[in-house]
Amino acid sequence: MTGKDDMLKEGRKSYKRNPYILVTLSTEEKEKLREISEKTGLSMRGFIRTAINGWIPSSRPSEAFLEAMEGFYRVSNELYMLCLEKEISRELKEAIDRFRSYRLLMEKEYYTMT
Repeated sequence: MTGKDDMLKEGRKSYKRNPYILVTLSTEEKEKLREISEKTGLSMRGFIRTAINGWIPSSRPSEAFLEAMEGFYRVSNELYMLCLEKEISRELKEAIDRFRSYRLLMEKEYYTMT
């Protein structure tokens, strides 16, 4: 299974991480880290980096949530394209932008918590 950090890595192939830090865990700690990171869709390294940067990833979203977010994305894009084609009011365009912002906020809140 490919984690989010693995997908992001594709765009940063030349990025090297220094310094290298060796962390020793007990078998139980490693298993717990593996279980937690697997639930989030991140690798163990990705989970640790995310946590260090101040975000605690939540569990991986359900298929229903992903489908709902995809639906929000499609609808907001369709509305925006209609606004451009039909030269609809600035107020409606702003409402669509707010709709998009709320969608992104919902995703952020679902995936992470501070």
